[in-house]
Formats: sequence, C-alpha cells, structure tokens
Amino acid sequence: MKYYTIIIWLMRGIFSALFLMAGYNKLLNGSGEEPMMLAIYDQLGSEIMFAAGLAEVGGGLGLLIPAVSAYSNILLMLLMVIAIIMVIIIGGLSAALFPAGVLIGLGRLLYLQRNRLKYLEIQK
Repeated sequence: MKYYTIIIWLMRGIFSALFLMAGYNKLLNGSGEEPMMLAIYDQLGSEIMFAAGLAEVGGGLGLLIPAVSAYSNILLMLLMVIAIIMVIIIGGLSAALFPAGVLIGLGRLLYLQRNRLKYLEIQK
C-alpha cells in the first residue's frame, strides 16, 4: 500500500509539473512554445491559447490536491483529447504522439486513483 501511494504521488508530481510549465508558457503569450503550436494558436486565436493555459495551470494545481486530483485528471484528459484532435488536423498524425502518450499516462493515473471518484458512482 505504501508503494502504491508513492507511485501515485510521483505521477501526480510529474504531470503537475508538465502542465504547470505548459500552461505558464501559454499564459505568457506562447514564449517558449513550439513553432507548430504557435501556428495552431495563430489560426485559432490568442483567446483559445489563454483558455488552454488557464485549464492547464488549474489542472496542474488540482493534481496536487488529493480531494480534487481525480477530477483535475479528467479535465486534463479532456484537454489532451482536444489537443490530439487539433494537432492531427493541423500538424499531422506523427505530431500527436506526445499528447497521446500524456493521455495514456493520465489514464493510468486516473485508474490508480479510481477510488477518489466515489461521488460519481451510481447509487442503488
């Protein structure tokens, strides 16, 4: 049980750092973003980049709060699905490998902390 908790916290920390850095870059008008991502946000508008940055920062912070970590995980998984679709449409299939890997990792983290979703279960 102790190792299980350590693995969950390590995964939360890694994904939290990833999304906090990515969201922070988006909130600073893309300073540090990859050129392909900047091209995507040029087509969609800076408001979309700002909203994505807020969602990433909020989700990254939420992963560190045990009471809401599973729900933040769901938010970030939805964000990754949207990112995969956008990247495939604009950048091609091979560019979607990293967001797909992040989505798989977030899915694994959600599976490990599935007991935190007790409020979503259907009551008998």
